[in-house]
Amino acid sequence: TRGLVWTIPVVGYGMFRYLALARHGASASSAAEAPWRDRPLLGTAILWMILVLALVGVGCARAEAGTPEGWVAGAAAVRITPPVGPAYPKVWLAGYGTGRLASAIHDDLYARALVLEVSGRRVAIVALDLIGLFYVDTLAIRRYVARALPEAAGLRVIVVCTHVHAGPDTLGLWGPTQTETGRDPGYIERVRRAAAEAVVRAWKSRRAATLRMAQTRCREY
Repeated sequence: TRGLVWTIPVVGYGMFRYLALARHGASASSAAEAPWRDRPLLGTAILWMILVLALVGVGCARAEAGTPEGWVAGAAAVRITPPVGPAYPKVWLAGYGTGRLASAIHDDLYARALVLEVSGRRVAIVALDLIGLFYVDTLAIRRYVARALPEAAGLRVIVVCTHVHAGPDTLGLWGPTQTETGRDPGYIERVRRAAAEAVVRAWKSRRAATLRMAQTRCREY
């Protein structure tokens, strides 16, 4: 909780009080026993614990109460699998080395978007099944989203990639040879628009939501 900042003066006083006692103490043992024998220092420690418990309790109560608006969430996915075959542009696979030409589609690739809103704060996270993208691609996606959703003022768009090594070369590092790019500008533009479309669909599918946290144990590791 941010309220813990108010305990800094108490901590500061306690530290300087202890240093003063240690400096004027006759031995190391007397300095070690000072926190228990010096009433001002002991009172400072008790006051600090009371403040921490009170501030943490208030913070937890506020978190449990939530906000008047509550959580709002929306999700969507758009397929970004490139076509593969003699009638289509060659698809060079990213990762592991150059010269890997796609011959078939095993699983589809997607741009998956999640939009969250609470207390007037809005964020969209779009994850793409790709090796990675450049910052210029992220900026383009954000521009497309802004144009399509003028009503979503303040929406922060975060673009991430799963770093898959069985998708198209979107960074230009895994073409037919080490000196040739595998990045297809046409496909990149499709990815940009698909990512923006996923965000737009997620935005339009928003509904009241409940945020939960959970954990589990993986016994195999």
